[in-house]
Amino acid sequence: MRFFLILTIFLCSFSSKVYSQVADYIFPHFDQPSYSNYGTIGLIQMPSARLHKGGTIGFTWSHADPYLRGSVMGNPFDWFEASYQYTDVNNKLYSDSPAFSGSQSYKDKSFDAKFRILREQKYIPQIAVGFRDFGGSSLFSSEFIVASKLIGNIDFTLGLGFGTISNKTISNPFKKLDSRFASRKRNIQGDTQGGEINYGTFFGGERAGIFGGAEIFLPRMNGTRLKIEYDSTNYGVDGEGYLPVAQDKRINYSFVYPVTKNFHVKLGYIRNNTLSFGFSLSGNYSKRSTGITKKDPPPVIQESEIYKTIINAEKAEFLYKSSLKLLGENKIFMQTAHVENNRYEITYAQSKYLNNAQAVGRITRVLDQISPNVIEEFSLVAVNADQSMFAVDIPRAEYSIFKKQRKRFTQDRRLSYHSLCLFNNSCSSISS
Repeated sequence: MRFFLILTIFLCSFSSKVYSQVADYIFPHFDQPSYSNYGTIGLIQMPSARLHKGGTIGFTWSHADPYLRGSVMGNPFDWFEASYQYTDVNNKLYSDSPAFSGSQSYKDKSFDAKFRILREQKYIPQIAVGFRDFGGSSLFSSEFIVASKLIGNIDFTLGLGFGTISNKTISNPFKKLDSRFASRKRNIQGDTQGGEINYGTFFGGERAGIFGGAEIFLPRMNGTRLKIEYDSTNYGVDGEGYLPVAQDKRINYSFVYPVTKNFHVKLGYIRNNTLSFGFSLSGNYSKRSTGITKKDPPPVIQESEIYKTIINAEKAEFLYKSSLKLLGENKIFMQTAHVENNRYEITYAQSKYLNNAQAVGRITRVLDQISPNVIEEFSLVAVNADQSMFAVDIPRAEYSIFKKQRKRFTQDRRLSYHSLCLFNNSCSSISS
């Protein structure tokens, strides 16, 4: 009996469903990648092949002396990551003239991009290619090819870096493909104001470097993970920042603590001489609900005939006020209203309906229920930020014909559905 119990537990340990449930409890936020000090998904200083899901937007802030960096990151697709960094470089003056710079440190703007080349599978790592600071001053210019593989609760990363993330430990393998990869010299000619992309430098340089590390998810610690990496950044004179940064060792450490699923704080120790810290905030908006169901019922005005009677007596002013109130209850906001020659014109603003035709239909239905019979036409003008977007005129007589035909069609459809249910003896209720 004991043998079968042990065997059952052993087999269950290989069940993905059981493991998923256990992982959710022991490793919360297990599927949420974390940010590097460079504002992109990665280890500590080094990138990884991980990306957020499509529709994710994030903001990160980090301090790793001599750099103070703020980043905005977006994943329009689950295979593409783009980010914008603004960096305060504390070991470099704002300009080449000390008299002009004073105590002001150098400021650098940069753009990064990463593309997933291969999605992770059971025995195959996820592979990505990326570009750091690929335009302008190229202060942190680098490229990389990186692979990440999750084994148990450890996400391993191994990559090949060029430019400022190359510690020049190996010969550049791309030189065998083309001699141009042997140099990273910029070939921009003529006048330049900065911001140009020099494709000729990509993956260039006499030598490249290998980097790697691991992100370890710690059990029963609310999703906390420990990061360890081998940092291949060039902190020398020919590396990032143009000025040397002391690096006693190439091994970096960091703890990342998810305060919530989307808000992370981090504390690290890099170069064996510098404390780094920061935070990140992200959210996924790919499945954001519009708040409108597919069968959002058209508004029905209770005692609409009373409205018409009062409006006939009180005339246009009460019609305006009634329209303002009833449309507002449906999150359609009337801006102006005017009655002239049996024509009722309104301007409106709304963000409730993504489908403009649906919004027009809802407005017309409300106005038709409360407007006196002398109104023969509705003119609806959509506005946004005080700018007219489009206008539509709806003859009331034709709208009444449309309502009757729609009502008859709906009744026929319900009757057909009811008959089908009786024939099949399989429907418990009649759909509306």
